[in-house]
Amino acid sequence: MNDAAVRDDVEVGEIFEDYETEDIDSYEGDSNDMIKKRRYPKYNEAEMSREYVFKVGLEFKSLGQFKDAIREHVLLNEKDIRYVKNDKVRCRVGCRGKKGKCRWMAFASKVGGSDCFRLKTLNGKDTCRRDYSDRLASSSWVSQKIVTNISKGEEMKIATVIQSIQDKYMANISVTKTYWARRKTREEVHGRDILQ
Repeated sequence: MNDAAVRDDVEVGEIFEDYETEDIDSYEGDSNDMIKKRRYPKYNEAEMSREYVFKVGLEFKSLGQFKDAIREHVLLNEKDIRYVKNDKVRCRVGCRGKKGKCRWMAFASKVGGSDCFRLKTLNGKDTCRRDYSDRLASSSWVSQKIVTNISKGEEMKIATVIQSIQDKYMANISVTKTYWARRKTREEVHGRDILQ
């Protein structure tokens, strides 16, 4: 009998004795082990402190959360940053200190097929001198920081707001910015009280 006749007798789905290939590797084990998804750590706002360390692979819910985390960290540690590349799907942040000689840089971009953003590059350690800057401490940011105090009924004077921000964050904020932040917070809190 020739080989063609033997092959005609073989049913579909069966492999005859002489079949050999290097293309198919058999897997000995549980099929669930074959598909292993790499798990990345998620950013948790509650963990943010002066000692917080960003790590490559850290995931953020949105680009806004990444920017807020960087801003919070920078204000806690008296640094100043600049946005090198900033659009809807990526953000590159660099240190503004030492007139461009500092090599610290962080880059986050959108993860394909999902809505989250991942920190993909983190270069160098920021060794610049401390810089009291109010550029990143916007009135909206200040408003977020004092909303709990005002909602508890505390009467916060402008000097008190400035002092509380300077105690926790290393940012000099102007009287005008503080005024607008306090006003915005009061409108938000009292607006909630009226609705209830």
